[in-house]
Amino acid sequence: MQSFEKISEQNPNPVFSVSREGSVLYANPACTKELSGWEFEKGQPAPGDLKSLIASAFESTLTQKQSLSCANYSYDFEVAPFVAGGCDFALVYGHAPKKSQDKRLKDIERLDSVLFSEKKNRLLIEKALDGIISIDGKGVMLTFNPAAERIFGYRAQEMVGKNISLLMQEPDSSLHDGYLARYFETGVKTIIGFAREVMGLRKDGVTFPLEINVSEMAWDGRREFIGIVRDISERRLLEEQLQRLSTLDGLTEIGNRRLFDQVLDNEWKRSMRDQIPISLIMLDIDFFKLYNDTYGHQGGDTCLKQLAKALKDCVQRPADLVARYGGEEFAVILPETMLPGASKLAESIRLYIENLK
Repeated sequence: MQSFEKISEQNPNPVFSVSREGSVLYANPACTKELSGWEFEKGQPAPGDLKSLIASAFESTLTQKQSLSCANYSYDFEVAPFVAGGCDFALVYGHAPKKSQDKRLKDIERLDSVLFSEKKNRLLIEKALDGIISIDGKGVMLTFNPAAERIFGYRAQEMVGKNISLLMQEPDSSLHDGYLARYFETGVKTIIGFAREVMGLRKDGVTFPLEINVSEMAWDGRREFIGIVRDISERRLLEEQLQRLSTLDGLTEIGNRRLFDQVLDNEWKRSMRDQIPISLIMLDIDFFKLYNDTYGHQGGDTCLKQLAKALKDCVQRPADLVARYGGEEFAVILPETMLPGASKLAESIRLYIENLK
């Protein structure tokens, strides 16, 4: 739970956790900032509009989704229950797509009004935390602010006069000038006025994810384009860590029931569509309750971890999935595997576990 809270602190979207009884366990700062009108005091009941969604998630032990209105915006909420490995709480994640787009477009409009005001322009470009790059109608860079220098590793003197495609990974690098040419011919905006995520290319050759907003400016009879770029590597990492937390069992660090259900559904559909075999091994620990009562919960947890490790040691193919199904029950999904192969692997697992000490 502590690692979850640390990761969520920096998330710009509302994230909070609730108990099975519906009480707030933790809420990140974005909850209070974005969801005005809803209360998120620790120990207090979760917002009433979400109670039925939370209850449904605990009842089904599956992620539940619903769109709700709050603070004049429609939010997409996801409730993911964690009810295994000694955990009994749910993670609630909210996102308002239109609000994010409105904020980005407002940033661009605000830039339109001040960017080329001589004094404000210089101050804004020099002090901005985001990279600001301007180009002409042929894609040649005209300005390259200090933040852009930090992001891409180039000095402004190296980039002004060069084509902006130098900062892009293929295929965007080769296609960029074509985007501009089509815009001048048709007037259809495909990248202008929209926020999008692309892969940037640093001077050292390392690629990284960045968010870019592009606006068009008219200046002394010329058409120029302003790009505001932001390195989102840390945000991507936080999102990946949250995704990992939502699909792994907290005790054994193998797939949880949620991941098992998702993979089994996908592989079953693929098996039916392509007429290929699929096998499933289900196993549990005999007399685990007696073992747990005799050696205590810590001993029981150690036993579960050892069994999970044994399964990972035995199941080597990348396409196979080892998961904790619930309690002392485990499962192995084996795509493209016939019964003889699954039986042989099951016996190997049994013998491996039998020899554990």
